Amino acid sequence: MPKLPEISFDTIEQTLLPRHRDIMFDLILTWAKIDGAIGAMIASALGLPISDAAFLLEGWSTSARFNELIKTLKHVPGAEDAAKRFRRYKKTYERFSRIRNRIAHAACAGYLREDPEYIVFLVFEKWADGQMTAESIPIDEMQAADRWGAEFFKLISPALQPE
Repeated sequence: MPKLPEISFDTIEQTLLPRHRDIMFDLILTWAKIDGAIGAMIASALGLPISDAAFLLEGWSTSARFNELIKTLKHVPGAEDAAKRFRRYKKTYERFSRIRNRIAHAACAGYLREDPEYIVFLVFEKWADGQMTAESIPIDEMQAADRWGAEFFKLISPALQPE
């Protein structure tokens, strides 16, 4: 990995390129589909109408929904293997969620002038005395997260079809 320049307002181009916006938007939309799908799977596993499950799960993070789905599947006869698979999926989801969470919850400052493959986020966390956290995330990591999310959604979407 190349050495990145120290992040300062002098090293950042504030106006994002369309490809920067596209990948961030795609990732947010993919994660939203996963969130809804996990909720729908919980409804199905519990035998609840989807609107009742939505009320029950309102405000829950997707991570908490994954935990609930895994817990529920452990008690469904014949679904123990599915519970184990979802525990593995959740680990991958958590790793990629860091990227999605930066996009959704940190201020996007722009991209690095020296390397436009890195998008810079200002995180509301203390880095050092008098300094806040700035994090640069490579576009290829965002693309990998989006690809994984799209494949995961494709994998679970057949379970969302009414019987």
